[in-house]
Amino acid sequence: MSLGLYLHIPYCFSKCRYCDFYSAPGQRGVPRAYVDALLRELSRFAPDAPLRPDTLYFGGGTPSLLDPADAARLIAAAQPLPGAEITLEANPETVTEDSLRAFREAGVNRISFGVQSARESRRGPLSPPHAGPGSRTSAATSCWPCPIIRRPSSTRRWS
Repeated sequence: MSLGLYLHIPYCFSKCRYCDFYSAPGQRGVPRAYVDALLRELSRFAPDAPLRPDTLYFGGGTPSLLDPADAARLIAAAQPLPGAEITLEANPETVTEDSLRAFREAGVNRISFGVQSARESRRGPLSPPHAGPGSRTSAATSCWPCPIIRRPSSTRRWS
């Protein structure tokens, strides 16, 4: 039997027009008190849990606003199985090569970028503010720290 665990990180720069999830826009990071509350909740259930997660998903909001050290603490507290898929949703403007490397070292092995299109002309009216040209750079830099993300086999014109 498998167990998937979702950790909601409700903090974000701005609320996307299409988002129905609880979020706290206007943030530039995730408050330590929120991370501590998640850690307390995980500790309440972990000792008695008959299953350990084979999937851990950080969703939001903008989970890439987490400090990678806090992501590592949450991953350790969740006690995922060896080889578990650990996914972090990320908005392109909130990551750098260094932060991606730090998330990888923290245990994240999959990044989910919130991008509809890298072409400005193809973006719809509900596109998040981070879905444009800056997403190309983030997607490209994410290819080496997180090997599970691959470049497309055929390259098309990006602009």
